[in-house]
Amino acid sequence: MRKGDLHPIIAENPPQPLEHFAAYIADAVFGVVNPDLDSSSLSDDLNGIQVLIVDDDADSRDFIAFVVEQAGASVITSATAAEAIATLMQSHLDVLLSDIGMPDMDGYMLMRQVRLLPPEQGGQVKAIALTAYAGDFNQQQALQAGFQQHLSKPVEPEMLVKAIVNLLKVGKIPDFSKKPGIS
Repeated sequence: MRKGDLHPIIAENPPQPLEHFAAYIADAVFGVVNPDLDSSSLSDDLNGIQVLIVDDDADSRDFIAFVVEQAGASVITSATAAEAIATLMQSHLDVLLSDIGMPDMDGYMLMRQVRLLPPEQGGQVKAIALTAYAGDFNQQQALQAGFQQHLSKPVEPEMLVKAIVNLLKVGKIPDFSKKPGIS
């Protein structure tokens, strides 16, 4: 990408409100930096936090990873739900950010599979659904699948970081891997 080119995510999904989009345009075209949108203001909010980002769209995955890394988190990315499950089982992660509309296994099924894992394999990871499916029904479906939050795309960087910070303050996620009546 050359100076003056818009990042594909920003070009296709301009951040809201319109003033933010104008600031991104000014930055991309003229190299102007708006101090209110400076990503350094987000830095250290997520220092020491490990985040797994799952999205089949490479541009979206890269953009979300950039935002979360700028806030201080360590990031692992996955292009598929199956890859995400394997990563969760091998790594200690604090937060899972997942797209819903993915081929083969969607984000709802991914989350249901994750919640069946024992805690030591990521079954209690805190999770946010990031999706273009923005209706109340979709939000309820995400919560029922095991996500704690549902954010609509395109997501504002500040809103995403704030959502992760708030999610980390929530208590322990129940262990759904245990069968009822078995200890």
